[in-house]
Amino acid sequence: MKRVLIFTLTTGLAGFLAGSCSALAGDAKLYLEPHAYGGARGTEPRFQSWQGVHYETGAANTDDATSRLKLRWEAEAIGRKDSSLDIDRAWIRLTPNITLGRIHPWELVGNPEASRPWGMAAQSQPQNRGIALGTLDRSQPFPEPVLMGWIGAHLHSHARAQETDRTRWAVSFSPLFVPSMGSEVTLSTEESVSTSRFGRRPPATLRVNNALLPLRYRIDTSRLLEDILLQPQMAVQLSTPLLSQAWQNHIGVTRAPQPDARPQADGFVQVGLEDVYAVAVVTPSFPQRWRGFWRGDLAVSPSWTLFHSVAWTSSSPGEIEVGARSGAWEASWLGRLAQSTGDDPIYAENLGQISGSIALSESLTWLGGIKYHFQQQGTWLRTQLLWKARRNFAVHVGGEAFGGGVNAYFGEWRTNDRVWIGVQWGMGT
Repeated sequence: MKRVLIFTLTTGLAGFLAGSCSALAGDAKLYLEPHAYGGARGTEPRFQSWQGVHYETGAANTDDATSRLKLRWEAEAIGRKDSSLDIDRAWIRLTPNITLGRIHPWELVGNPEASRPWGMAAQSQPQNRGIALGTLDRSQPFPEPVLMGWIGAHLHSHARAQETDRTRWAVSFSPLFVPSMGSEVTLSTEESVSTSRFGRRPPATLRVNNALLPLRYRIDTSRLLEDILLQPQMAVQLSTPLLSQAWQNHIGVTRAPQPDARPQADGFVQVGLEDVYAVAVVTPSFPQRWRGFWRGDLAVSPSWTLFHSVAWTSSSPGEIEVGARSGAWEASWLGRLAQSTGDDPIYAENLGQISGSIALSESLTWLGGIKYHFQQQGTWLRTQLLWKARRNFAVHVGGEAFGGGVNAYFGEWRTNDRVWIGVQWGMGT
């Protein structure tokens, strides 16, 4: 039911906006990518094949466009056949100051966090799909998760992309919260928990009176509309140079559901035909929270930029990211302003990351990087070669490795070490 509602809402909006546009000519990319994994992951096969279609129309620069439609379909062909259909951008500009449809508020004021979905600020935003199927844009050192847009009305200042010396503002309101579709996790009272390759597993056992029982789940969907979809969101933002044109600053306040579901569960013990097991009745919810953020970019030279992000939320300790960027390379450290109290591993907690690319020739590029959790001692190492044989045809080959204990953020995926070779076709106007 949840998938049907989300699909209906997003496709209905996209159809309305697409019909309002004067033309639908755009660019499409087709992907085919076999993967060979280094370890077992439940019943998932060691070999899988990923395919995807990405379509986009309208100017890529939000400031210069009057409309935009962007959709992605991705699926695994073997094993669980994990799949996802996302319409992450679908909007039309009614006037220079009013935009309707699905767009992320950051794009309205030129906040660079909108194009850094692995940064601290984006990772803690609602409607960020996370790693999902583990692959998206192969022209980036790491696969970029989709920072989904907000379906609503947006009032904003008007500025061209090259006008970085102006103060810009935006106010956004969305009556709906549309959770993004990540990797599949199967919860059932008929069988134990199972996940796809990149799904995060909930607990599989429960101790009752010193006995360890298998744990199964029943999802309560009786309040799906009230507790999930019908949750308004709002954002107020300001972007302006501070002290000099070299120091661009972006500040804002949002009220929106938190990005990860916080399930509430009641349980009981049930006797089946073959065994005794515990059943947890889970009610998913995305509690509302206030959030403030400050992002700054300081150009210290024509080739070097220092940046920082600081955020505070009403439900968790504050977060901070500091880093530097030069050309195709970027390095940063992510941390929290206070120690977290939960047991779940957190992405933005004492994490160092560096990534970049090196052009080996006009058509051959190396891309790669590493992410390391200092406290959890978890690692994600990635390398890839991208060969652009023609303007609309590319081949990429690469591999990645995950490390860390079973409770580390990356360590849970340590059986997902893999190598791949893929092709990409482009079709455009």
